[in-house]
Amino acid sequence: MQLALTPMYLDDVVLEALPAWRTAALRARVSLDVGAMEEAPARLDAPHIARLLGVLVDNAIRYTPPGGRVRVSVLGGEAATLVVEDDGIGIPPDERTLVTARFFRGAQARVHAPDGSGLGLAIAQWIVAQHGGTLVIEPGLAAADRVGTRVRAVLAAVASTPASVA
Repeated sequence: MQLALTPMYLDDVVLEALPAWRTAALRARVSLDVGAMEEAPARLDAPHIARLLGVLVDNAIRYTPPGGRVRVSVLGGEAATLVVEDDGIGIPPDERTLVTARFFRGAQARVHAPDGSGLGLAIAQWIVAQHGGTLVIEPGLAAADRVGTRVRAVLAAVASTPASVA
């Protein structure tokens, strides 16, 4: 599948798609916060970026216990970066490189949310790769006995202002 990459702002795409996840967060009793929203020009396929955001936010909500929090940020600069971080169950270091493989589900994930398919992060990885970027999984927002997860989708920035939004 070929994506239609168009110069636009990552922050605009994220801010437009994020409200769709408010209800899921409320249902799960998880706080969905907007962090930094820096201007981040990049060549994007907006529907696929919205799907990427959905995969990452859905995972963060799913693996964050009630009362926890999920934060979505966009960072500009040399790379346009989408960051979704939570204070949920976390991903053990030895599983971080495996979670983007199709159908892989970590031991804690299978216990906490037995209904998952193990495809979400594989799809996220594919979308980011189609944008010429990298997906980085790290420890996130620590809370009490939980380490949390931070997923950074790092995309190449466009050097100048996208013509489609100028």
